[in-house]
Amino acid sequence: MAAYKYLCYLPAGYDTQAKFWPTIIFLHGACNDEDLEKLKRFGPLKFALEQKDFPFIVVAPATAKGWDVRLFDDFLKRIQRQFRVDRNRIYLTGVSMGGHATWRLAMVYPNRFAAIAPVSGAGNPRQAAELLRRLPVWVIHGENDTVVPVELARRMIRALEQVGGNVKSTIYPDRGHDAFIPAYDDPELYEWFLKHSKH
Repeated sequence: MAAYKYLCYLPAGYDTQAKFWPTIIFLHGACNDEDLEKLKRFGPLKFALEQKDFPFIVVAPATAKGWDVRLFDDFLKRIQRQFRVDRNRIYLTGVSMGGHATWRLAMVYPNRFAAIAPVSGAGNPRQAAELLRRLPVWVIHGENDTVVPVELARRMIRALEQVGGNVKSTIYPDRGHDAFIPAYDDPELYEWFLKHSKH
């Protein structure tokens, strides 16, 4: 499989400040192509482009074949070589297929991320309870989701709560599978990311 193509947003001051930056990696949902331009129309990249001062690197890869664990590992290492990424403040989020992958990748690499925010996704509750109890997690879903039923998200939330995990949740009562629209337009999500560091 070929390496992921991606778009990258660099914060104001990146070229003039010799510092390492908090970094958001965004995984999109299922699609039939690798059109990078559409990644500017939703998600953290859209939010970043609309701000005057957004203090993150935002990296949005694209795939038409699904998110692969090995390819993602190669991709993350490449991003860390190419950009001044603060390795203690890498945040992973994704929607639908990307939400599933956010859960899965966090379980495979539980020490890579400072926090994760799966949107309209689901995973394995037992593994989450075992592997993610110390990782800050914000679960976001739509009550009326007919693609990924909200009960799948609630199972993940309950599993983490039962082991004393650091879990936050937002279930939008008037949203379906499009919960990503209010989720990524909410400044609180990005403020929450910044509160978390691996150290």
